[in-house]
Amino acid sequence: MGGCPSCGKQLPDISRFCSYCGTVIPEAATALADNGRKPLVPRLLLIAGGLLFLPVVLVAVTVVLYLIPGKRGDQFPELAAVVHLRMLNTAESKYLSRYGSFAGSLPQLESNGLIPHDLATGKKGGYTFTLIQTAQGYSATGVPDVYNVTGRRTFFTDQTMVIRQNWSPEPATAASSELK
Repeated sequence: MGGCPSCGKQLPDISRFCSYCGTVIPEAATALADNGRKPLVPRLLLIAGGLLFLPVVLVAVTVVLYLIPGKRGDQFPELAAVVHLRMLNTAESKYLSRYGSFAGSLPQLESNGLIPHDLATGKKGGYTFTLIQTAQGYSATGVPDVYNVTGRRTFFTDQTMVIRQNWSPEPATAASSELK
């Protein structure tokens, strides 16, 4: 316990001012600052900085995984190809509901606003996409531009909307294994 420098009354060590005369106790402020705790504001700034830095690290790791052959990142073009085939299935379904038949080409789906231009060109994300009209409906394929570099699988889908895969350079067909 310390005393008030003005009136001399005994005060607890953590007192910031004298409860008798109101004098500020300078030793209490120093004792509170030196109690071993870090101030709250710098700790919050450190946490906020870490949270802001985390997305940068995640993006960097994703880029590195994508660029290193043989790592998990080499599956990204394949996953994108599957997404594009699902987009084609959705577009064909909408086209059927509007016009009563399936579209026979990628540009036909684009001209009706159902797929983006870059997919309508037939080349996107390291894959070449084809779409043809068949007697039963349609069929679409996605084949890597350079097998084992831009992809290790080929894909196929049709009006059943089931996506099939083939683990070789030959294009997947309706008889290929189902992607699960």
